[in-house]
Amino acid sequence: WRTLLRGIKQSCSIPVVASIAARSVECWAKYAAIATEEGVDALELNLMNIGLTSRHMQYGTVEQKQTEAVEAVLQATHLPVVVKLASNLSNPARLVDRLDACGVKGVVLYNRPYPIDIDVEKLEFTIGHSLTSAANLSTPLRWTGILSAEVPAVDYALSGGVQSWQDVIKAILVGASAVEVCSTLYHNGLGCIREMLKGVEEWQVAHFEESIFSYRGKMNASKEQYGE
Repeated sequence: WRTLLRGIKQSCSIPVVASIAARSVECWAKYAAIATEEGVDALELNLMNIGLTSRHMQYGTVEQKQTEAVEAVLQATHLPVVVKLASNLSNPARLVDRLDACGVKGVVLYNRPYPIDIDVEKLEFTIGHSLTSAANLSTPLRWTGILSAEVPAVDYALSGGVQSWQDVIKAILVGASAVEVCSTLYHNGLGCIREMLKGVEEWQVAHFEESIFSYRGKMNASKEQYGE
């Protein structure tokens, strides 16, 4: 991993964000330190793996362990840290508020569970549909709108189902400061990034928006927005 990070950093002229997934607090801190040593520009913590399934576990244990992992990483690095959350939290607003208090720079909605399927002839687990589609946009769109209103101090990145420049606009309207794209690059090629940027710029001109800051969060769930 160290060699991979070093090679990517040396070959890229744009900022490099190292994405980390670990199973223990010690491993989170260890890999955060390694990434920092290799000169990456920021860290993204994928907290999906910190989830236990015992029926004897008390409510809130998972969120507490996630917070402990984030605190350990923040002690191990001086880099900006963003946290990519799972979508099955009992109270995401409370957790995001705690992460903000810890000092994270942003939250990504959402981490996607590893897709699985079953081969019914071999009776074996297989890899499911690994790429997302526009149908996956609804959940992160809804919760970005809710959380950006409830915990506005945090910067949000929307991840999952972003396929077009229109989807980028939607994400910004509900409060996202950034979007993450992956599946569309496999579907449509790297050139789609240029098309997205062009589409966003043309939309902003057509709607008299000077920048994303002038319309970011315009359609989130804030009380001011709905006159409550």
